[in-house]
Amino acid sequence: MQAENHSTVREGLLVGLLGGGAVALWWLAVDLLGGTPLATPNGLGRVFIGAERPAGSTSLAPGAIAAFTVVHFALFAVLGLVLIRLVHLVSQHWEYRMGLWIGVVVTTAWLAFQTYALARYTEYAISLWAVVGGALVGIGTMLALAWARHPALRQSLRQVPLADEVESPPAPPSLPRRG
Repeated sequence: MQAENHSTVREGLLVGLLGGGAVALWWLAVDLLGGTPLATPNGLGRVFIGAERPAGSTSLAPGAIAAFTVVHFALFAVLGLVLIRLVHLVSQHWEYRMGLWIGVVVTTAWLAFQTYALARYTEYAISLWAVVGGALVGIGTMLALAWARHPALRQSLRQVPLADEVESPPAPPSLPRRG
């Protein structure tokens, strides 16, 4: 399938919402295994809605959970739109592939930093590993969907290795040795 055959908006929303859903399911599983259902979206929602540190708070705030859920899926929808737009661009211009991969790495590092800062801010009431694991599940889901839906991207990596898209500039002439 070529990028022209895909609707960037429809595909981006699908990829983003499925990535957000994978994260939500991850958090649900982690919270259920920990015996505290909805603890992660509750803690994140409390911080989001009222800048409240949920340290030690075990009561659920349905409004905070609902507000965070809306923001969570909106954020993933935007991430999906950006990812798919970039994948379509890279499918047409192979020389941008390295930029896509660097963007994925930088975004993952940024999410890890934000997660760590949030865990510290809440005095670890929000599980660092639940959120980091969720971010990795979400990013992995979105990348897997984009990879599966774009055979031209896979084919480009078979034909030209990553970072070999453009010819390297010639080496500068060597300077004469001083004796």
